[in-house]
Formats: sequence, structure tokens, C-alpha cells
Amino acid sequence: MAFDNCPACNQQVSVGVLTCPNCGHPLTKEKKPLASRLLRVLIQLTAAAMLFVGAMKFAAGSLEDALIWGVVGIVLLHIGVRTKEK
Repeated sequence: MAFDNCPACNQQVSVGVLTCPNCGHPLTKEKKPLASRLLRVLIQLTAAAMLFVGAMKFAAGSLEDALIWGVVGIVLLHIGVRTKEK
């Protein structure tokens, strides 16, 4: 049987137990909600699409449009990366 140490009391506990038998500290990691993960991915995909449109506008010679699309895409990408999952 495999053992691990409790992060709270440092006592040896079996791997797979839900709480430490010594101090009661929870030992399982909570799964992140699917909705927050999907929102984060959606924001990142939208940002990537906006950056792509900005690059196409730049290639077409429309510098003002390219700048707007690029800046908004970078801001969204930053938001998507920095979004904390609850």
C-alpha cells in the first residue's frame, strides 16, 4: 500500500483516503467546475480569432483596423490567461 504525508500535520496516511485520520485535513483535490474551464477556453479562442483577423487586416493594409483588432485580442488573451477558476 502506498503512503503519503498529510500537508497539515505531516503524519503518514494512505494514498486515496479523503481526510487525514489524525487531524481531519481534506486530502483530495477539488475538481474545477467545467463551466469555468469552458469559459476560459472560449475567451482564449475568441482572442486568438481576433488576433488572426488583426493580422489579416494588417496584411490588407488597413493599419487602424489591425491595431484595434490586435489590441482587443491581446486584452482578451490576457483576461483568458489570468482568469482564476473558482
